[in-house]
Amino acid sequence: MRFETDRLSKLKKKITEGWIANGVRLVWLTDPVKERAWVYRADGSVEEISGFDQVLSGEDVLPGFALDLRTLKG
Repeated sequence: MRFETDRLSKLKKKITEGWIANGVRLVWLTDPVKERAWVYRADGSVEEISGFDQVLSGEDVLPGFALDLRTLKG
């Protein structure tokens, strides 16, 4: 989760060059302030989600797990 003091560009770089490059298969980056989320996958794809009216899936990494973004609304 992004906090107000975090720089989004640094977080995105840490995810792609750190976690994904080192084998993490699925990362969710959420920005509750702007109600945006990004889904990073091991294949290098990144999906941007606008609005917190959706549910993020654990996909094949965490089958059956989901995060309802509405729970992150202020």
